[in-house]
Amino acid sequence: MGSTAITGAVDSYIEIKACGQTRSISTLQRYGRGMEPTQLRFDPELRRVELGQNAQAIEESSRAATQGKIRAEIRNLVRLYPGCCTQEQILKAVTGNASQKMDALNALAVAGDVTRSGSGHHGDPFTYRVGELTETGTGTI
Repeated sequence: MGSTAITGAVDSYIEIKACGQTRSISTLQRYGRGMEPTQLRFDPELRRVELGQNAQAIEESSRAATQGKIRAEIRNLVRLYPGCCTQEQILKAVTGNASQKMDALNALAVAGDVTRSGSGHHGDPFTYRVGELTETGTGTI
């Protein structure tokens, strides 16, 4: 009998995985829905294990943290070099993948944290500077 036959003999299969210092639990069910991978948190003082975030929530919070770091890097760069930060320079100077950096640049421009000028074409690239508020209170793009 192979190792995969073990899961075929039970109605509920509980799996606990270890990845470094992190532990997760998930289930496979013969009937109904299984439990998606969920982090296990250990409290050493109380010697108690609790359920933490599921894998999707961990991924979303990680994505949000990465986006926040990229936005902060862009803001700092634009403040250091006011009026002369082109989109190409920002994409080269800031860490992260290109789509994340473009998303962050667009979000900062829409929020008014940075002001974008130029047409984005050869000879007239997008340039960014610290956002200026218009009469309506929103940033200019």
